[in-house]
Amino acid sequence: LYLLARNVGNAQLAWSGDEGRTWDWVDWKFDTSFGCPTFLNAGQNYSEARDHYVYVFSPDADDAYTPADRFVLARVPLDKVTRWAWYEFLERVDARGDAVWTEDVERRGAVLTRPGQCSRSGVTWVPGLKRYLWVMTLPTGGLGDDAGRWKGLAVYESLKPWGPWTCVYEADPWDVHPGDSASFPAKWIDADG
Repeated sequence: LYLLARNVGNAQLAWSGDEGRTWDWVDWKFDTSFGCPTFLNAGQNYSEARDHYVYVFSPDADDAYTPADRFVLARVPLDKVTRWAWYEFLERVDARGDAVWTEDVERRGAVLTRPGQCSRSGVTWVPGLKRYLWVMTLPTGGLGDDAGRWKGLAVYESLKPWGPWTCVYEADPWDVHPGDSASFPAKWIDADG
């Protein structure tokens, strides 16, 4: 099991080899950006992964409370998750739609841009739809007395973790408060999507 903890001077990774009874912490942190990182959910034990990488999405901010203008993306080989030297960051997507990666976190680029609205979110691979679905809460919305209290919700889809991402649903404000974070848990998605 892997866990990304925020509010520890950006974020830090922990892992458990005994189903969560004990945890070990890496000796490094995401200390540039990645203040609210989440793993791509690709089924139990990452069994539905498209390749041999684990993907990490985050607003491009140093904490989980500041809405950013963009989201950023990192990846690491499945068998190297605890090793900082193996992490790469999306720099850009080229004209063919292929991701260009960099080892330098300072050269990270946007995986999705929504000025002032990139906040907590979750990305899930849905095999039955053959799509990645990205659910995000929007830190804006509401009218009058509800201003700042209600949040919106948006859902994006893509064929690849690095996009392009297309908005397939948006409500701002949503009819109920969506909470601080949102995702489609893979555990409850039927085989047909």
